[in-house]
Amino acid sequence: MPRGTVFDKLGYILVKGTQTPQAAGTFLRYIMAGILTVSVSAFALSNFGRTISKGVEAIGRNPLARNQIQIAILINTVVVIALVVGSIFLGLVIIRI
Repeated sequence: MPRGTVFDKLGYILVKGTQTPQAAGTFLRYIMAGILTVSVSAFALSNFGRTISKGVEAIGRNPLARNQIQIAILINTVVVIALVVGSIFLGLVIIRI
């Protein structure tokens, strides 16, 4: 199957539901919710990865501060989970409004 026809069909499927203003609004809400959820989750997880690696490195440099560093990593983990869950919840709120 040629490449153009796949993209044409995909474009038709995406635009198919936007024939009325209500459908276009719904489509835009889904797009906004998806962009918000993906961008916040990607930011939170990339920040989480950097913090974890820096925390492990810091424990190696200063073993006496191990407990404080582990607590900081745990707090960061809770914040990342809250951000991801919050972005999913906010995406659902955007879709439902």
